[in-house]
Amino acid sequence: MKKSGIRVIENMEKLVKTYSLISKVPSIKNGRILREKNESGPFLLSLTCSQRNVMLKEYVSFKKFSLFSVITENEDLKLLTSFLDQGSATKQEVASAYSESCDLYASVVERPGKNQENDQWLEVWDKEKVKFSWNMSDEKVHGRIRTDGMFSGFHFSPDETKLVYTAEKKPEKIVHFTDFGRETENGCTSDARTDSTFEYTETWGEQLTGVSTPLVFILDLKKSVFNKPSITPLTLPENMSFGQPSWSPDGSGIIGVSWLNLPKRLGLIYCPNRQGYIFHASLDGKFTKLSEDGCAVFSPRISPDGKKLVWLETKSGGPHHPTQRLMMIDWNIDFQLSAPQCIIDIVEEDNGIFNGIYNTDRALPVRCWFNDNKHLVFSTECRSSMKSYVVNVETKTINQIQTDGSVTGCSALDIYDNTVVLTGHSRTAPDSVLFGCLDKDKIYAKEILPPLELPIDFSHIRTTVFRLESRDSRLPYEAVLYHDMTVEDGEKQPLIVNPHGGPHSSFTDSFNVMAYYCSLLGYAILQVNFCGSTGFGNRNLLSLPGNCGINDVNDVHTAAIHALNEIPSLDPNRVGLQGGSHGGFLVTHLSGQFPDFYKAVCTRNPVVNIATMATISDIQDWCFFETGIGEYNFANSSYTQEVAQKMFSASPIAHAHKVKAPTLIAIGEKDLRVPASQGREWYYSLKSRGVKTKLLSYDDCHPISKVGNEMDYMISMANWFQENL
Repeated sequence: MKKSGIRVIENMEKLVKTYSLISKVPSIKNGRILREKNESGPFLLSLTCSQRNVMLKEYVSFKKFSLFSVITENEDLKLLTSFLDQGSATKQEVASAYSESCDLYASVVERPGKNQENDQWLEVWDKEKVKFSWNMSDEKVHGRIRTDGMFSGFHFSPDETKLVYTAEKKPEKIVHFTDFGRETENGCTSDARTDSTFEYTETWGEQLTGVSTPLVFILDLKKSVFNKPSITPLTLPENMSFGQPSWSPDGSGIIGVSWLNLPKRLGLIYCPNRQGYIFHASLDGKFTKLSEDGCAVFSPRISPDGKKLVWLETKSGGPHHPTQRLMMIDWNIDFQLSAPQCIIDIVEEDNGIFNGIYNTDRALPVRCWFNDNKHLVFSTECRSSMKSYVVNVETKTINQIQTDGSVTGCSALDIYDNTVVLTGHSRTAPDSVLFGCLDKDKIYAKEILPPLELPIDFSHIRTTVFRLESRDSRLPYEAVLYHDMTVEDGEKQPLIVNPHGGPHSSFTDSFNVMAYYCSLLGYAILQVNFCGSTGFGNRNLLSLPGNCGINDVNDVHTAAIHALNEIPSLDPNRVGLQGGSHGGFLVTHLSGQFPDFYKAVCTRNPVVNIATMATISDIQDWCFFETGIGEYNFANSSYTQEVAQKMFSASPIAHAHKVKAPTLIAIGEKDLRVPASQGREWYYSLKSRGVKTKLLSYDDCHPISKVGNEMDYMISMANWFQENL
């Protein structure tokens, strides 16, 4: 790196030390207000937090409990005591549930087993002891319990005698031809089908490779004994996969989400646009679809009085993170259901107050309803911030939750009666906790738990939000700059331009480890929410498909030039690029389209050739839709020579011959979304032309999120920029 008075750290020891310090910042994953039914005294707040453990090279989760004073109308909430459950950090709890009375607690815990994969134990506790503890991996009723964010659901029944959860369908027993008619180490083969044991099983793709046919199961605690759980599969149609189960109000059935297995399972994680249904299945076997055909649905939530059911919905197909509607039906015990009505419709234009619902997998907390049964809370992106809102489902009035100024954004965690707990977000501090009460149609939330005190001084780093207009679509977008406000006159700070992936996602105002890591090493970071990002209205989001590689590239480059013009301390001769997935698509594009402007590149699992990706990715539909070809049709594939040429022309590979910038490429060998062959194709393309390049290969999936791998990439990235920028 060129010499500069800026505080750019140059030795490897400090690169590692800086990462190890900033990686200790925990984040809040979920929370729950614990209070006995009809109790008006102090309440306990349980928070589940996650933190990187650099030495273990894995994430550890732990629980934090805080006891608060009685809520009175004229008195602020008071913290009485707060403590950590350190034991939970060594317990690999992957799912948990409290009964409504808080008398029972159930969890799924992973422990080392006989095979490479951990065993799953299901434990049920009362207030004094563990009542049941079963190794579910030994049970032959089903496969692994699903604990991912797509299929998982783990809940006590209203009478607290049963548990519902999702697990993989029990695999059919197959023996190879050579074992026909004889005993094997797994027992007699007479009850098994003789066939090839190498037949391919279709799965739900990236990070869900063990998931093919998840079903819903009921565990009856009354019929269970200490060494044998009583488990019954729910009777369901065979052409679907099922997830997100919860109980109907009277406990006589299950409400959940189903997805169509045919004609082909496309990747589901990060893709809430897959066709499916909200369903009800009675315990005696009656199955009813509650939502309409041709829709993608998510997060069914029943009101406390059991009379209203809401969910998120959009048209199936299209962009992977589309704008959502909030739908509702009236529910009654006779199962005479009303037609679905739209409570919140798609918002087309950016108004800066409420731009629509996008944050599909986290928008509705499990308990999202207030006790008046007409107000609920949801969270979503609005421009470059995460906001929470309260909606009156009767009047359809929407109001943004106001905060005390300690944060710039917030996400709802849990609701109890007329109170809500939220995570407070800020770009300059870790997560905090806010608390508010419903007052008519509005909520004002105050901080009740401050953010963790940081181990490093960040006071010299400032964030600036630029409001921009796309030169192609003429629509608004934003970019966020992290820069050093103590740079002395005449000094210049190198700039790293960082577009997000998706492309339909966004950078929001949560504390960002990578941005602060680079900032502490002396770099300014520009995060760009180009047109097509979530949070800016549906018209903005849909302006990008058909223009990928053009509009998004120009938006990012325009943002970089704008930042250089606005902040004199930024160095126009030292501008680098960093991005993954679609962000990798953009940084490799930019290095080819503007070869003299960008001096160094770091990229993770980049999309470099859509034409070759279209035949092997778990999201083939993305390749067709984002290039403007149209909806992907598996039954009538339209992959022709002309289509392949259009995909190639929209890809960075079309500009590879112009690249000059030294490029670091990181790939996940288990990536099914953007297969590792994409990164290797770019590596060999640059290497053959004499461009300095380096390839890092990780035993990881698309995000490269294993702690050891993330650490290796971030330190390698910093070192690459020091050497080449």
